[in-house]
Amino acid sequence: LVIGDVAIEMLMKLKRLPTLGEVCDEDKYLFLPGGPAGNAALAANYFGASAFLCGRVGKDGNASRLTQFFSDNGVNVDAVFTDEESQTGMIVSFCESGYAEPRTLRYRGASAKVTTDDVDAAIAASPDAVFVSAETDGYIAIHTLEKCDTFGIPTFVDLSEESLLRAVSVKGASVKVLFTTDDTAE
Repeated sequence: LVIGDVAIEMLMKLKRLPTLGEVCDEDKYLFLPGGPAGNAALAANYFGASAFLCGRVGKDGNASRLTQFFSDNGVNVDAVFTDEESQTGMIVSFCESGYAEPRTLRYRGASAKVTTDDVDAAIAASPDAVFVSAETDGYIAIHTLEKCDTFGIPTFVDLSEESLLRAVSVKGASVKVLFTTDDTAE
């Protein structure tokens, strides 16, 4: 089970970033299903695990595109719930020639509305393990860890987001494995 943000990702390759007020014509962009939890579920499925995704999407065209893509690629989307008030999350990345790191804008939208009830419904399916992806709200991560501890389910947390690291550290939750960046490893 993977818990966290799902989003449509737009990737645009640029020769260079425009200056303020300038318009640059570019010839390539991609829309990709993903988000941290979505990408983790796809990766788990790719490596042979039975992937089950818990997150939220809006009531819009991107939602159906996302859930259909995940489902077509072997990810169970039974715990991807629809939020009636928010749009589906979107991540826009600009990749400038000559630079390794993109410039990224994020709108979490419905992903920011995952509830403890959503998590409980997903955990009721008795997953073998649970992965809490980066960008998941701290209180959702803590609730997930406590619920998994109750049922003896191994829990893995991506702590590359500093706020998630603080939430898990403050609570003193039992985390089986930590995924970090060099910055949060200290």
